[in-house]
Amino acid sequence: GSMTGYLVQGSPYVTVEYEGDGVTPVVEMLSAVKSLDCLDYYASCGENESEDVKTGTIFLITTASPKPQQWLLFASPTTAGSTSTTSTTTSLTLSLSPDRRQIISSHTYSGILRLAALPSGAQTKGPTVQSLVRHAGTYPVSGSVTASFTKNWGDVEPDTAVVKYEYVARRADASA
Repeated sequence: GSMTGYLVQGSPYVTVEYEGDGVTPVVEMLSAVKSLDCLDYYASCGENESEDVKTGTIFLITTASPKPQQWLLFASPTTAGSTSTTSTTTSLTLSLSPDRRQIISSHTYSGILRLAALPSGAQTKGPTVQSLVRHAGTYPVSGSVTASFTKNWGDVEPDTAVVKYEYVARRADASA
């Protein structure tokens, strides 16, 4: 399998696409994870899970001190399974490592994971999170920048410059 990261200046997301067999995502945090929660307000979540194991598509990660930080992790619909069987599922099961610094998928994965840091004080049902949830399904895969300049000689028309940014985007829940 393989993984491809899409980095876009100014994007609030870190986006990674996992393709093929045998890829098990692991997110390693710089500080220990205080809590891992599935946000059932926005998506369905698994039932009767332990504090350190969660199933869903939108997760809230809260790190511990010295400076607590909250993150949203979005999982696209996936193809999950072991080397012997493959099944289609619309959720991902994640667990915390014993040292609470790694978030590990319980199975191999093909799909998109997006991670976004929340600003301090953001509420899970507030406008910042709602905007991140609303836009998480579309991600840029390439882009280009073009610039043009027109020099207008004389006093009638001003000089003009145009900078154009174009992105090619995909939907996480659909083919390209």
